[in-house]
Formats: sequence, C-alpha cells, structure tokens
Amino acid sequence: MSATADRPAAVTRRAGERARGVSTGGRSIRIGLLYLILTVMALVFMVPYILTVFAAFKPISQIFSEPAWIPPHSLFLSNFRYDFVSGNFLRYLGNTALVTCALTAGQVVFSIMGAYAFARLSFPGRDKIFWLYLMTLMVPNAVTIIPLYAMMREAHVLNTYWAIFLPYVLGAPYTIFLMRQFFRNIPQEVIDATIRAYRVTAPQYGGKPAHEWHFDALKRLLDKREPDYKD
Repeated sequence: MSATADRPAAVTRRAGERARGVSTGGRSIRIGLLYLILTVMALVFMVPYILTVFAAFKPISQIFSEPAWIPPHSLFLSNFRYDFVSGNFLRYLGNTALVTCALTAGQVVFSIMGAYAFARLSFPGRDKIFWLYLMTLMVPNAVTIIPLYAMMREAHVLNTYWAIFLPYVLGAPYTIFLMRQFFRNIPQEVIDATIRAYRVTAPQYGGKPAHEWHFDALKRLLDKREPDYKD
C-alpha cells in the first residue's frame, strides 16, 4: 500500500526535476544568446578603433596596399614623429585645450548667472524672455554660420581666438535651461535661511576665514538646530 502511495509522489518529484532542468537549460540558452549578441555588438564598435591603431603603425604604402585588418609587420613610428614634430599636432592640441577650458569656464559662470535670474529674480516679461531665448535651440547651427562670420568680420576678429569665444562663452540656452530647473527645485526658504545665516553669523567669526563660518552656518541649518544668536 505504501509503495503504491509513494509512486505518485515519486512521479511528481521526477516531473518537477525535469521541469526545473528544462527551465535551467532555457535560461542558460537565453543568457548565452544575450552574451553572444553583446559580444558581436562590442566587436562592431571596437573594430574601427582597432583598424585605426593598425594604420597608425603602418607606412603609407602598406596602408593602401594591404587590407586594413592585417596587423602591421613592425612598429613604424615615423607617423608619430611627423605628427608631433612636423605636423604641429601639439599646437592643435593646445588650441583645443584652450578653447575647451575657456568656453567651459565661461558657459558655467555666465549660465549660472542667467539661470539664477530666470529662476529667482522677478522682472517684467521674465518667463516670456526665457521661452523666447529657449526657442533659439530650434535654430540649426548651419543657419547662424554666415551671420556669425559677417559679425566677426565687422568686429575685425577673424582668425583669432575671440571669434570662437565671443559667440559661445556667454552661455548656452540648454545649459541655462538645466541650471534654471535646478535653482527652481531649491526651496526659497533654504536660500533665505542661508542668506540670513550669512548676515547674522558673519560678525561672530571676524577672525576666521569666510569658509569656516559659512560651513558652521550651513551645518546649523542641516542639523535643524536653533542657533544661539539673537537678531
């Protein structure tokens, strides 16, 4: 009787084990296919960089006479010597670094000013001016190339760094939009409390650097403790 009773349980157990085996096998196949697809995609994106490295160490004659995927026979370094010595590569790199640093610093500084004005200051037509300024994002750069060239020519700054700095260093609509949204997410009460803490606690720290009493004032606000000063 017990053997008969145990038989359905054994059958059920074996069926469950087979189902788990099928489930585990199917999951392994799906993971394998996923990794295969990711590997193929990675190779597709990496192949151009690999071919570029191969070409960098080949002479010009070998580049045009052999398929691009064949590795170089030896490390041909004349290409690098030409770029760094005769090709003025360091000058180009310095120009890029200078323009990038100048534009980044200028856009951060002036975009913060413009974003704070649009977010916190009240003046007539503030929102209309902001949305009108934001609409310039829809104007393609190709449309403004000729007007910018004419303006730089009239200002006599062609072939100078100023022709690159002036159109873009004073902020960009997208940057101002992002920073404006950030300023709008800060509660006005926090800003007012910080300004009040500056005004009240600064005289008490006359002998200390500004960043020390600034840190102490912000710490009091974050700790939500009543300050021990009187207005």
